[in-house]
Amino acid sequence: MSVKALGTALKLTFEGKNQLIYPETWFFMLVVTTCIITQMNYLNKTLDCS
Repeated sequence: MSVKALGTALKLTFEGKNQLIYPETWFFMLVVTTCIITQMNYLNKTLDCS
């Protein structure tokens, strides 16, 4: 859900309606970044064991 919301916010920003002034946009960026880091961490752990 956060990825879709972030994508929509970035799309609106590139269209000229700045969404970076809203705290929700930054929250969605934080959630997406946390999920990516967590997934990469587990992926690396899995690849190291095999």
